[in-house]
Amino acid sequence: MLQAIRSKAGSFVVKGLFVLLILTFGIWGIGDIFRNRPTDTVIATVGDQNIRAEDLQAAVRRELERLSARFGAAVDIQQAKKLGVIDNVLDELIDRSLLEQEAARLRLEVSDDVIRNATTNNPNFRTPDGHFDRALTDAPRDTAERLARGGNAGCRGTAIDGRSAAPVSEREADC
Repeated sequence: MLQAIRSKAGSFVVKGLFVLLILTFGIWGIGDIFRNRPTDTVIATVGDQNIRAEDLQAAVRRELERLSARFGAAVDIQQAKKLGVIDNVLDELIDRSLLEQEAARLRLEVSDDVIRNATTNNPNFRTPDGHFDRALTDAPRDTAERLARGGNAGCRGTAIDGRSAAPVSEREADC
């Protein structure tokens, strides 16, 4: 039987079928490259805003760094899944998006004074003797660590995100 297959493999009909088969797979496989697929992968849609996979990855990475620093050992993605970290981070992104949209709808804004006071009162930006040091807010080498601890990133969002029941104008941001 093997001999019969080998003898027929040399015919022009079989060669033509092989060429047709190769061309078909080649066109279908290569066609994906030429199609205009969006590279943005939307994980969740909240109102009119999308939460992209890149946003979730960045937030999960920050949370893993924060947890690793807190526990003193590296936390990998499998451990994070078991602990529910990814779901919690996605929930936080959704909550933040909802709050930002509601704040925009209500035209709530955090004044520069509130942000300034929150930054100057933040212990991450104080020297050991307790005085505010602007150089600590600008130091690039400590930025990642400071942001992992809270820093001043997102102070406007933090001030509106419901951590305090007082109106924004009557309280300082808890950044």
